[in-house]
Amino acid sequence: IAIPVSIFITFFVMFTSGIQLNIVSLSGLTLGIGLLLDNAIVVLENINRHMPMSKTVKRAAKVGTKEIALAVTASTFTTISVFLPLIFLGGFEGAFFQDQAYTLSISLLASLFVALIILPVLVVQILERRAKRAGEGKEDGQLNTRKFFDNMLVWYEGSLQRVLKRPALMLLLATFLIAAAGYAFMVVPKNMLPEDEPSLVTYRVQLPGNTSLPSTMQAADALKTRLQADRLGGGRIQIEGGFTDQTNLANLAREGLNKFTISVPVQGYGEARWVEDVLQQFNRDFPGWTVEPVASTQSWSALIGADQPPVLFRMIGMNRVESERMSAELEQKLQEAGLSVELRKQYEQMVDTWNLRFRTDRMLQLGVNEQEVIRYLESITRGSFVTDWTREDERIGIRLMGRQSQIYDPDQITLRLGSREIPLSYLAAIERASEPEQLERVDQTPVLSYVADWDLSDWWWNRGKTMETITDFMRSTGQEVQVAGNALMVQNLMTDMGKLLLLSILIIYIILAVQFENLKYPLIIILAVPFAWVGSLLIMWISGTGLNAMSFMGILILTGIAVNDSILKVDFMRRYLADTGNLRKAIKLAGKHRFRPVVMTSITTILGLLPMLIPFGEGYAFRQSLALALMGGMITSTILTLYLIPVIFGWVEKGSEK
Repeated sequence: IAIPVSIFITFFVMFTSGIQLNIVSLSGLTLGIGLLLDNAIVVLENINRHMPMSKTVKRAAKVGTKEIALAVTASTFTTISVFLPLIFLGGFEGAFFQDQAYTLSISLLASLFVALIILPVLVVQILERRAKRAGEGKEDGQLNTRKFFDNMLVWYEGSLQRVLKRPALMLLLATFLIAAAGYAFMVVPKNMLPEDEPSLVTYRVQLPGNTSLPSTMQAADALKTRLQADRLGGGRIQIEGGFTDQTNLANLAREGLNKFTISVPVQGYGEARWVEDVLQQFNRDFPGWTVEPVASTQSWSALIGADQPPVLFRMIGMNRVESERMSAELEQKLQEAGLSVELRKQYEQMVDTWNLRFRTDRMLQLGVNEQEVIRYLESITRGSFVTDWTREDERIGIRLMGRQSQIYDPDQITLRLGSREIPLSYLAAIERASEPEQLERVDQTPVLSYVADWDLSDWWWNRGKTMETITDFMRSTGQEVQVAGNALMVQNLMTDMGKLLLLSILIIYIILAVQFENLKYPLIIILAVPFAWVGSLLIMWISGTGLNAMSFMGILILTGIAVNDSILKVDFMRRYLADTGNLRKAIKLAGKHRFRPVVMTSITTILGLLPMLIPFGEGYAFRQSLALALMGGMITSTILTLYLIPVIFGWVEKGSEK
């Protein structure tokens, strides 16, 4: 009942609030499926516990719900409170996670309403009807799982007593897990967003600058034949070259007569690496080629601009020759500072050009001006428009062009002046030169970008010394240097998410302090949070899943979920301590009465996340990253809630026994 009613309420509120149904909002709802049962399980378990002690079902429902209402409300609001810091998160992350946070918060509030208002009424109706049917000799079908949980409870009580006798062992285990999680955080791959397993890989191939279109087509066909010989892509390989219809300022640097892109269908990472090996072999066989991967248009990283190299150094200045000279000095400075780094120009392709310096004295002698010569050269290279050829409804322009030898060798060009043909070399000094194929600008200022041979981990370990060296370099030379790249985006993401996690913990602590009217119990409860992070980091390390925005979101949600079981545990321990005055007995009773709800809520949450691990459909990598972070954290936080929280509670309340 709790799930469909909560979902119905959630959809109603989404409709009235104008929240759209999309992959992000639905992922929040899918994530909440496992959480919607938590409050219902806790309330039902407490009502069931009061049944033998109450005269009527109504009395058991009233007392059981009232007794647990504070803890259930506190746990729900702590879960929701972790989304409040998202208000202060700008940029892509804030926009991306907003709908997910709204949807999950609405569904959790709906489940709280169902658990505290609707569920007790239904319990009374169902149990009274069951009692009536039992009086008539009829029994409802039931699953008898009590024996299983009773056996688990006996084992748990024995193990808890052993842990309480040797608390140092538990602390040693906790310390080891934290150290392992710290190591996992250092070595786990870090990126902006997860990517699905590739079904299509695309590479951009660039030949030497003055390569003609026919030569580029021959090279593309040769590469396609090689890939087909290796049984990659079959006949479905797609090649695009030259200038496409989508040519604009953004695509201008990516298109040209000497460039083409090749898209190869693959099945998984194995074939993708195979294609990469073939292309790298071509790159070695033909040194003039440049081969680089292209992010898919469906790639989430491409949409947010995270598909650039990990680390870029941009030399900013009007004089490009000076900027290139200063880049060599910067590389030397970085190496002298103990940094193992090499820089290469991001756009190092050069094209052959011809520089003309007109001889004005000869042009005056012949009565020719510069504009006439320029127009004649344009007619030879670009063609001179003659007429249109109409074919049905299509009009094709006809242009007269010079001979191919004239286009590629200006010394072959002659100008007809009356009855004489004057060589171009007589009218102008012709010099051959090389120029960069692409001229970069940032905020209208010329820049030269250099790619460092670092990955994300290299930047992570060397970023402090690198920025310090660059600051000293700019101060001593006056050359402005800007650092950019994917590594900085990941660093900013981790910094923002770290601040969010700390702010979430502070908000949770404030809520718990208000609810319990106490400062020490919230501290005990908050201890479950870092151990939840431990599980998330360890499972990401073991599974090879990267630490990205989605896994960080999972950890953020986990921060609110992890304290739920601890709230119930601490709440009952303090109640029993106040009633009995015996600390050991209070811990034992709380362990006995809270074991089933704690285990069941964790199991239902984990089972609700399992379908998110199934690799089907677009965007499954998003679901997997989110689900793995939550599942790993739920496992460790549950275990440590059952054992570590009682140990710490015993230490804190050691002098509180009557």
